[in-house]
Amino acid sequence: SKLHGSVDLQWLPPSLFGFSVQKNRLKGSLNLTVLPSALESLDASVNLFTGEITLTSLPKTMMCLNLAVNSFEGTLDLANLPGTMKYIFLHENHFVGQVCLTRLPERIRGVHLSDNHLSGRIDIMCLPESLQELYLNKNCFKGVVDLSHLPDSLKILSLADTEIEGEYQRKADGCLVFATDSKIR
Repeated sequence: SKLHGSVDLQWLPPSLFGFSVQKNRLKGSLNLTVLPSALESLDASVNLFTGEITLTSLPKTMMCLNLAVNSFEGTLDLANLPGTMKYIFLHENHFVGQVCLTRLPERIRGVHLSDNHLSGRIDIMCLPESLQELYLNKNCFKGVVDLSHLPDSLKILSLADTEIEGEYQRKADGCLVFATDSKIR
């Protein structure tokens, strides 16, 4: 059976390292500013959560944040994520506006922003050397993107279903770029 109702994160124990309520029917908003300072992982994916989220005061220990497949909205400030962050999953929500990808944490491996309403131009010239997966597909991004300086660690870059333009020269062991329904050549 699936859990119903809402979640008040302020009542999580201070020493909690991980919290998962994925694949339920939970609703309401999530106040990420009251998370326990020791929390490393939060998975609230595949629920009915709504409202805006604040990413600027996550615990300094946070390594994985999964809020995918909900109905969150508002803008995303990715410039002040904790330095420990390795994975952030925010796909299949209703986020809007521009995102800054030039100030991601140095150790981040995966950024999943697909299937939102994000827009504007993106700069992927200064991605962290640790980044392995970057999913930007199914958004309203536009403009010309320089794909010549991708990190060697990047294995998947999804730009499909966007208005992004650019050219990509695949290396033998290089990044797999998904670009259907975009202007990438």
